[in-house]
Amino acid sequence: YYELIEVLKKRVEHFNAAGDGEKAIFYLDQMARIWEEKLETPGEAIKILEQILSANPSNVTALTGMARLYENMQDWEKCQQYLEKAALLEPQGREGAELAYRRGNIALKLNDEEVAQQRWEEALRLYAMHEEAFEALSKIVTAKGDKQTLVRLYQLKLPLVEDPEEKLPMLLTISDLFVDVGASEAAFPYLEEAVEIDPENTSVKRKLGDIHFAAGHNAKAMEIYTELADLLEDNRKMKHDLAIIYERMAGIKEVEGDLEAAIELSSKAQRMDPTYVTNVIKLAQLHVKAGELDKGQKLYRALLFQKLDGEITKGEIFLEVAKLDLAMGNQPKALASAKRGLSEEPSNEAIKAFIEENS
Repeated sequence: YYELIEVLKKRVEHFNAAGDGEKAIFYLDQMARIWEEKLETPGEAIKILEQILSANPSNVTALTGMARLYENMQDWEKCQQYLEKAALLEPQGREGAELAYRRGNIALKLNDEEVAQQRWEEALRLYAMHEEAFEALSKIVTAKGDKQTLVRLYQLKLPLVEDPEEKLPMLLTISDLFVDVGASEAAFPYLEEAVEIDPENTSVKRKLGDIHFAAGHNAKAMEIYTELADLLEDNRKMKHDLAIIYERMAGIKEVEGDLEAAIELSSKAQRMDPTYVTNVIKLAQLHVKAGELDKGQKLYRALLFQKLDGEITKGEIFLEVAKLDLAMGNQPKALASAKRGLSEEPSNEAIKAFIEENS
């Protein structure tokens, strides 16, 4: 490496003599890198870069080189000083984005998260495909729970992504974020584009059906769910997914006032996955709504032997059973059921009120 440095020195002298300062600076920078990276002598590298800066204080290569050296030495303040000097030259495009990204990293090292975020946002404005700035900024805004900024980041990057395989997860992320912030309507174009990219992807289709369902677009949701049900009906591995779809379809039919069809679809969901608690509750409610109190009560009782996962508590189940006992004219049994519920949940005010009203 020492021999190589001597060769580079001669080239610097040659180009200086020829009046080509740009090429001379290029070879000086190569020498500095060898001292820094190969010979691990940053002091010599600094001397060379200072030589460049003495001739041209605005040389971006030397400024960023000095910043790199001090960054490797973990002298964050000196590193920041040189990066800020380089930033005054207002480099654009990828070069400007890389500089802004590095400035953000150093700001974070100096415990200034707000400035770091500003710098990374600047990097993406200069070059939206700067992956490291995108990842750093995504991480910081996710930690803050700032989903609106996260949406904006993905929207900024999305138009520049051409590969469908890379684009698909971004479309799904954006749609999920819109749903999370309560703006489901804004998710439609992203999910529709995702379906166009991967029309065989049942998970993507169900997401689209689900936001139509949540938005009350019942006809469109039913169309998507029906298509999905036909696709999944013979797939044994997808029984739980099919149960969810049938349960949603039952909900649509209930809203439309077709209780018979709602019960039929919810019963299908029950056959697909008897442990799907949401649907068991739905089917019980549908039977009660149809006046089939005994069937509804049996379903509520069946829940007592299932893992409930927070969908409903045992106390609440006993209360529903008690209400149905009372509706079927059996007050003593209703009180007994309610008291069993109270033993499960002694602080349940609804159960206490029921017992008081019917004692």
